Amino acid sequence: FISPLIPSSFSLLIYAFNIQTKESKRIYSETSYGLGIKSLNTYGGNTYFIKMNVSKDDNDLYSISSDGLYQIQDNDVKCVITDNIYGYCIDSKMHNLYYSRLDDTGIYMYNTDSCESVKIFEDPEGSQCFTLTYDGEYIWLDDTIYKDAAKYFNKQSQTLNYTIYQLSKDGELIARRVLDIEYKSLSSFDTFI
Repeated sequence: FISPLIPSSFSLLIYAFNIQTKESKRIYSETSYGLGIKSLNTYGGNTYFIKMNVSKDDNDLYSISSDGLYQIQDNDVKCVITDNIYGYCIDSKMHNLYYSRLDDTGIYMYNTDSCESVKIFEDPEGSQCFTLTYDGEYIWLDDTIYKDAAKYFNKQSQTLNYTIYQLSKDGELIARRVLDIEYKSLSSFDTFI
Protein backbone atom coordinates (compact mmCIF):
# COMPACT_ATOMS: atom_id res chain seq x y z
CA PHE A 1 0.00 0.00 0.00
CA ILE A 2 1.37 3.38 -0.98
CA SER A 3 -0.55 6.32 0.39
CA PRO A 4 -0.68 9.78 -1.16
CA LEU A 5 0.69 12.81 0.63
CA ILE A 6 -2.31 13.79 2.72
CA PRO A 7 -1.92 16.36 5.49
CA SER A 8 -3.38 14.12 8.21
CA SER A 9 -2.20 11.36 10.48
CA PHE A 10 -2.38 7.84 9.11
CA SER A 11 -0.47 4.59 8.89
CA LEU A 12 1.79 3.73 6.01
CA LEU A 13 2.23 0.00 5.40
CA ILE A 14 4.43 -1.90 2.93
CA TYR A 15 3.94 -5.61 2.35
CA ALA A 16 6.10 -8.16 0.56
CA PHE A 17 4.01 -10.63 -1.43
CA ASN A 18 5.38 -14.01 -2.52
CA ILE A 19 3.79 -14.88 -5.86
CA GLN A 20 4.54 -18.60 -5.57
CA THR A 21 3.27 -19.16 -2.01
CA LYS A 22 0.70 -16.31 -2.14
CA GLU A 23 1.80 -15.28 1.33
CA SER A 24 2.29 -11.69 2.39
CA LYS A 25 4.40 -10.20 5.13
CA ARG A 26 4.39 -6.66 6.50
CA ILE A 27 7.92 -5.29 6.14
CA TYR A 28 7.38 -1.62 6.97
CA SER A 29 4.91 0.29 9.10
CA GLU A 30 4.82 3.91 10.25
CA THR A 31 2.14 6.26 11.51
CA SER A 32 2.66 9.98 11.11
CA TYR A 33 1.14 13.28 9.95
CA GLY A 34 1.38 13.92 6.20
CA LEU A 35 3.45 10.85 5.40
CA GLY A 36 3.76 9.30 1.94
CA ILE A 37 5.93 7.29 -0.42
CA LYS A 38 7.17 8.52 -3.79
CA SER A 39 9.03 6.75 -6.59
CA LEU A 40 8.83 3.09 -5.56
CA ASN A 41 11.18 1.38 -8.07
CA THR A 42 13.09 -1.88 -8.33
CA TYR A 43 16.65 -2.02 -9.64
CA GLY A 44 18.33 -5.42 -9.76
CA GLY A 45 17.21 -7.26 -6.62
CA ASN A 46 16.56 -4.14 -4.54
CA THR A 47 13.52 -1.91 -4.26
CA TYR A 48 13.84 1.76 -3.35
CA PHE A 49 11.42 4.51 -2.34
CA ILE A 50 11.48 8.11 -1.13
CA LYS A 51 9.70 8.82 2.14
CA MET A 52 7.96 12.20 1.85
CA ASN A 53 6.36 14.44 4.47
CA VAL A 54 3.87 17.28 4.25
CA SER A 55 3.88 19.83 7.06
CA LYS A 56 1.84 22.93 7.78
CA ASP A 57 3.19 26.07 9.45
CA ASP A 58 1.41 28.57 11.73
CA ASN A 59 0.16 30.49 8.65
CA ASP A 60 -1.52 27.34 7.23
CA LEU A 61 1.08 27.09 4.45
CA TYR A 62 2.13 23.58 3.43
CA SER A 63 5.64 22.42 2.63
CA ILE A 64 7.01 19.13 1.34
CA SER A 65 10.20 17.48 2.54
CA SER A 66 11.86 14.10 2.26
CA ASP A 67 13.27 11.87 4.97
CA GLY A 68 15.55 10.30 2.40
CA LEU A 69 15.84 7.30 0.15
CA TYR A 70 15.00 3.88 1.56
CA GLN A 71 15.96 0.44 0.32
CA ILE A 72 14.00 -2.79 0.67
CA GLN A 73 16.28 -5.82 0.51
CA ASP A 74 15.40 -9.32 1.71
CA ASN A 75 12.24 -7.99 3.43
CA ASP A 76 14.30 -5.48 5.43
CA VAL A 77 13.87 -1.70 5.08
CA LYS A 78 16.75 0.70 5.71
CA CYS A 79 17.49 4.35 4.97
CA VAL A 80 20.27 4.59 2.39
CA ILE A 81 20.54 8.38 2.00
CA THR A 82 19.17 10.89 4.53
CA ASP A 83 19.22 13.92 2.19
CA ASN A 84 16.07 15.83 1.24
CA ILE A 85 15.65 13.78 -1.96
CA TYR A 86 13.06 14.46 -4.64
CA GLY A 87 14.01 12.23 -7.59
CA TYR A 88 16.48 9.44 -8.27
CA CYS A 89 17.65 6.80 -10.72
CA ILE A 90 20.16 3.97 -10.43
CA ASP A 91 22.97 2.56 -12.55
CA SER A 92 22.90 -0.90 -10.95
CA LYS A 93 25.90 -2.14 -12.98
CA MET A 94 28.21 0.55 -11.63
CA HIS A 95 26.51 0.69 -8.18
CA ASN A 96 25.78 4.40 -8.54
CA LEU A 97 22.61 6.14 -7.54
CA TYR A 98 21.88 9.61 -8.96
CA TYR A 99 19.53 11.99 -7.16
CA SER A 100 18.19 15.52 -6.91
CA ARG A 101 17.27 17.34 -3.71
CA LEU A 102 14.34 19.56 -2.81
CA ASP A 103 16.70 22.14 -1.28
CA ASP A 104 19.48 22.24 -3.89
CA THR A 105 19.99 22.88 -7.61
CA GLY A 106 22.46 20.05 -8.11
CA ILE A 107 22.53 16.40 -9.09
CA TYR A 108 24.40 14.03 -6.81
CA MET A 109 26.00 10.65 -7.38
CA TYR A 110 25.95 8.19 -4.47
CA ASN A 111 28.10 5.07 -4.72
CA THR A 112 26.38 2.14 -2.99
CA ASP A 113 29.73 0.41 -2.33
CA SER A 114 31.56 3.34 -0.70
CA CYS A 115 28.38 5.04 0.69
CA GLU A 116 29.72 8.43 -0.44
CA SER A 117 27.87 11.22 -2.25
CA VAL A 118 29.38 13.84 -4.54
CA LYS A 119 27.72 16.67 -6.47
CA ILE A 120 28.26 16.06 -10.20
CA PHE A 121 26.08 18.76 -11.79
CA GLU A 122 24.80 22.23 -10.90
CA ASP A 123 21.85 23.58 -12.87
CA PRO A 124 22.77 27.02 -14.26
CA GLU A 125 19.06 27.94 -14.37
CA GLY A 126 18.60 27.22 -10.67
CA SER A 127 15.90 24.55 -11.02
CA GLN A 128 15.39 22.12 -8.17
CA CYS A 129 13.61 18.79 -7.63
CA PHE A 130 14.32 17.12 -10.93
CA THR A 131 12.74 13.91 -12.12
CA LEU A 132 15.61 11.61 -13.18
CA THR A 133 15.80 8.70 -15.63
CA TYR A 134 18.78 6.56 -16.58
CA ASP A 135 18.83 4.74 -19.95
CA GLY A 136 22.02 2.70 -19.46
CA GLU A 137 24.21 5.41 -20.96
CA TYR A 138 22.88 8.85 -19.98
CA ILE A 139 21.10 10.51 -17.08
CA TRP A 140 18.03 12.52 -18.16
CA LEU A 141 16.68 15.38 -16.02
CA ASP A 142 13.21 16.88 -16.27
CA ASP A 143 12.44 20.15 -14.43
CA THR A 144 8.67 20.32 -15.05
CA ILE A 145 7.62 19.76 -11.43
CA TYR A 146 9.87 22.60 -10.25
CA LYS A 147 8.62 25.00 -12.90
CA ASP A 148 4.97 24.00 -12.36
CA ALA A 149 5.40 24.72 -8.63
CA ALA A 150 7.06 28.07 -9.40
CA LYS A 151 4.12 29.03 -11.59
CA TYR A 152 1.48 27.95 -9.12
CA PHE A 153 2.90 28.78 -5.69
CA ASN A 154 5.18 31.69 -6.48
CA LYS A 155 2.94 33.17 -9.16
CA GLN A 156 5.88 33.32 -11.57
CA SER A 157 5.32 33.83 -15.25
CA GLN A 158 3.10 31.27 -16.94
CA THR A 159 5.61 31.26 -19.79
CA LEU A 160 8.45 29.50 -17.92
CA ASN A 161 10.04 27.02 -20.29
CA TYR A 162 10.34 23.37 -19.37
CA THR A 163 13.81 21.95 -19.85
CA ILE A 164 15.24 18.47 -20.29
CA TYR A 165 18.93 17.86 -19.68
CA GLN A 166 21.07 14.99 -20.91
CA LEU A 167 24.07 14.25 -18.66
CA SER A 168 26.92 11.79 -18.85
CA LYS A 169 27.33 9.46 -15.86
CA ASP A 170 29.96 11.83 -14.43
CA GLY A 171 27.67 14.87 -14.69
CA GLU A 172 28.91 16.45 -17.91
CA LEU A 173 26.12 18.32 -19.73
CA ILE A 174 25.67 16.62 -23.12
CA ALA A 175 22.51 18.40 -24.27
CA ARG A 176 19.85 20.77 -23.02
CA ARG A 177 16.47 21.11 -24.71
CA VAL A 178 13.72 23.60 -23.98
CA LEU A 179 10.27 22.10 -24.52
CA ASP A 180 7.04 23.59 -25.69
CA ILE A 181 4.24 23.43 -23.13
CA GLU A 182 2.58 20.41 -24.82
CA TYR A 183 5.76 18.33 -24.35
CA LYS A 184 6.35 19.00 -20.69
CA SER A 185 7.15 15.53 -19.40
CA LEU A 186 10.13 13.23 -19.79
CA SER A 187 7.85 10.57 -21.21
CA SER A 188 7.38 12.80 -24.26
CA PHE A 189 11.10 13.17 -24.81
CA ASP A 190 11.34 10.42 -27.42
CA THR A 191 9.83 12.84 -29.92
CA PHE A 192 13.00 14.96 -29.66
CA ILE A 193 15.65 12.27 -29.97
